[in-house]
Amino acid sequence: MPKLSRTRIINLNYNDGKRTIYNEIFDYGQGKNTLFSMDNGIGKTVLIQFFMQPFIRNKRELSSRKFEDYFSTGSPTYILHEIILENGEKLLIGMAVKKENSDDEKNKLRILAFINKYSKPNDFDIINIPFVQGKKIIKFSEAEEAVKNYSRGRLNFKYFNFNDSSKKRDYFDELRLYKIDYKEWEEIIRTINNDESGLSNLYDKHKTSEALIKNVMIPLIESKINGEKNAAESIKDNLAKYIETYKESKEDFYEAALLKNFKEEMAPVSNFLNEGILKEKDREEYFKKLSYISLNSEKILNEKIKEKLQMEDLNVDLKNELTKVYYEKNSLIYYELKDKEKKLAEDISELNHQYEEKEKDCQNLIKEKYIQECAEIYEDLISDEEELSKALERISNQTREDSEIAQNINNYKFTLNKLYKDRSAVLKDKEKDYIEKQYQIENNIKINQDKKDRISKEILDEIHQQEKLNFLINDYYKN
Repeated sequence: MPKLSRTRIINLNYNDGKRTIYNEIFDYGQGKNTLFSMDNGIGKTVLIQFFMQPFIRNKRELSSRKFEDYFSTGSPTYILHEIILENGEKLLIGMAVKKENSDDEKNKLRILAFINKYSKPNDFDIINIPFVQGKKIIKFSEAEEAVKNYSRGRLNFKYFNFNDSSKKRDYFDELRLYKIDYKEWEEIIRTINNDESGLSNLYDKHKTSEALIKNVMIPLIESKINGEKNAAESIKDNLAKYIETYKESKEDFYEAALLKNFKEEMAPVSNFLNEGILKEKDREEYFKKLSYISLNSEKILNEKIKEKLQMEDLNVDLKNELTKVYYEKNSLIYYELKDKEKKLAEDISELNHQYEEKEKDCQNLIKEKYIQECAEIYEDLISDEEELSKALERISNQTREDSEIAQNINNYKFTLNKLYKDRSAVLKDKEKDYIEKQYQIENNIKINQDKKDRISKEILDEIHQQEKLNFLINDYYKN
């Protein structure tokens, strides 16, 4: 027989909200200890009433206490039982209960039950079931979603919505496969717990095991088998009717003989039918194995599809990273060219400043040259005017003086001509020097101009390169 091992209650409120079981596990020592010793008023009846809910079908009230009256809000209560089966496996029987909030369904309960068979710990055993996350108790809808997600592809996990009568029937049929019958809980265990000291009252009325079996167990079994009829009286009536029918018709013997002969002749056919039944069982076994293989194959396929999607996402991420690296590379080149352009602009500014300084020096030199020439010419002019005035004075006196004076005048003319020629040669040499200096200055100006043109061309090239990079960056943002 299966044994109740542990029970877990989550979010149970009673006594008008004054008492709460937030999250508690009751351990029965592998099904050996099931005694609760509690003071009066602690809530034994409430606790037993909630413990019984996953095992009873209709009679949910206990000691005249309606089950739905314990729910005043939409917050769910979770009831979990771990049962040890005869083969050592564990069976988790769970139930989530909440009260509807709508006015139309004010006293209606929503119940979701589930069954999980396992041999080792898993994500939905009595300890790890995800109904409590940290200190938060999840909502009914969240629990329903978690149950549905976990049940996909698992043969040993089933869930049942009690609002659907067919699903409710399937749940108790499933429990019956594990030798858990709701009738036992509704009639025997519920009877014991329905009154205060119910167990003592039961044994007070039935002092011996024989009396208990005769007065309680057998009538209960008879009532369930015969639908609350007296089994012994029914058998007597049927036997009397059979005897009367046997006396009234002897043809039954003939029909019985024919039936016996028919069975003997049908024996070979029965063998074939039995072989067919065995083959049908084998077919069912093969179908189960193929179903299991199909589920595993589908699981593996889903995993591979998931891996493929992950690889595609990784490929997209790598492409995005590659695009970022390409963008950062172009950005680095762009800012390096920006820095180079700035440096070239500073060099051009410096060269322009030097050129302007040279230009100013050139203008000053030309000005100084002209001033020097004018000063020298002016000095020469003053000197020549003095000599000329002296010469004119002598010439004017030539007619009044003797031949010696005339001879001196001629000598003066010769001397003046010689002086003019010498002075002219000196001035020509200075002019030649000034022309050479002017040529050098013009040559420097031309060199500086060429250098300026070359730097301007480099700046234009840098600007074109910058425009290309800007185009690439804009194209990247567009894509």
